[in-house]
Amino acid sequence: MARSTNVIGDFTESQCRTLELKGPQKTTFGAATRLTPAVRYFVDRFHDAERGLYVFLTDGKLDDLDDLKNYTIQLAKQIQSGKRKPVKCVLIGIGDLIDEAQMEELDDLDTGTDVDIWDHKIAKEMRGINEIIVELVDENAIVAPNANIYDASGSIVARFTDGLPARVTFAMPVTSSYFELEVGSHRIRQSVQIP
Repeated sequence: MARSTNVIGDFTESQCRTLELKGPQKTTFGAATRLTPAVRYFVDRFHDAERGLYVFLTDGKLDDLDDLKNYTIQLAKQIQSGKRKPVKCVLIGIGDLIDEAQMEELDDLDTGTDVDIWDHKIAKEMRGINEIIVELVDENAIVAPNANIYDASGSIVARFTDGLPARVTFAMPVTSSYFELEVGSHRIRQSVQIP
C-alpha cells in the first residue's frame, strides 16, 4: 500500500492563531498512525538547518514504531558522524487513548550514540510550552555575556560576570515574592510561589 504525505503549506505565527484544518484533501484518513513519513519529510526538507526542532502530536498508538526506531537510529548515527546537523523531535500525546509505553520506548531509545533525538510529553501534564524545549538547552551553554539577579527588595542575589549559563542556581530570602533577571538594559521579573 502506497503511503503519501498531504502537504498543506507553511504558516506564519499570526496565521496559526486562526488556522482551521479540515483534514487531508488528497487522501483519506486511515485506520493507522504512521509517524515515520512525517518525520522523514521534515528532516529531509530542512536538511541544511543549523538545528531542527519538530513537534508531533498523537492521539493514539504508532503503528510504525519499529520503522521509526530504525530511522531514528540511522539519523542519530548521521548526526554523531557530522553528516547532518542536530535534530530534536518531541512527541506530544493528546487524549486518553495514547500509548504512553510506546512514547517512553521511543524517548528512551538506545541509538548506540550520544545523540538523543526523541522526547515525549503528555499534553494534560504539561504546564507550559517551555517544557517542549527544555531538553534542547545545554545547561552549561552561555546565553548572555553577563547578568545580575535581584530579589524583591532590590538586592543582588547572584552576579554572573563571566557569562550567564542556561541553568543557574541561587539563594534568596524566603520573603522574596519574585526575582528579577537583569541582562543588559532589560529586566525580566519572575514570581516565586512557595509551596
